[in-house]
Amino acid sequence: MKNNFLGLPEGGSCDFLLFPGCKLCEYEPSIVVKLYDSIRFQKPDTGILIRCCKDEEMDLSDIWLSAGKPAIITTCPGCLKNLRDTYPEITFVSVYEVLTELGIGGGCNSVGYNIYNPAAEYYDEKSAEAVKSLALDMGVKLQAETAAGAPLPDNGFPFITQSILSRNELIEKGLNAAHILELIYGMGELNSHLVHEHHDHEEHESEEPECPPPAPVGVAFPDSAALDASRRELIDILQELYGFENAL
Repeated sequence: MKNNFLGLPEGGSCDFLLFPGCKLCEYEPSIVVKLYDSIRFQKPDTGILIRCCKDEEMDLSDIWLSAGKPAIITTCPGCLKNLRDTYPEITFVSVYEVLTELGIGGGCNSVGYNIYNPAAEYYDEKSAEAVKSLALDMGVKLQAETAAGAPLPDNGFPFITQSILSRNELIEKGLNAAHILELIYGMGELNSHLVHEHHDHEEHESEEPECPPPAPVGVAFPDSAALDASRRELIDILQELYGFENAL
């Protein structure tokens, strides 16, 4: 698969390796840059690997060994499950646990949201609890909780997901949905209509949750060529910002 990339800190090894997943890189590359930068700021010994978890040509064990056996940080519940099953010798951790541990979050947000968990096959309790903790710490007023394949609450509030594909599927159904990382690092282009104001937490603590405007109809998703270009642009930005050579 083209547009694969491994960026390692000076010295060629790292203690942590961010694996953002191909879909986040393609749909929200700016969030990947902000996410990596915020983790690297506190954990300078962090590399980044841009690759699909289902890439049959990838031998993650070899990459992991050459990078110094880092703990691998994933953003996607599918990646977390697939990689843990395939590489039991490697330590994998959800990025949401890492963000919670590091105290990284967004400003206060008084919007009401529903939690949309992955399907049971990909559900990870620690990751799900970390997502809720991140949302609550921002002042989000959680309304209901559901999961992929389960009935959806009809309360007019948007959904928080931990998967870009889940977010996109909900948007395609005409619903408001945002990835949890959008609440932290800023809304992507598909969600420019959503309220994402940062307030003083105490000022809005007792207010009723805000409900955003209805989801736009007929959202146009980028095609495969645009997604591929986004991924290539992301790699160029990472190389420019951090002086990375592609270690793959």
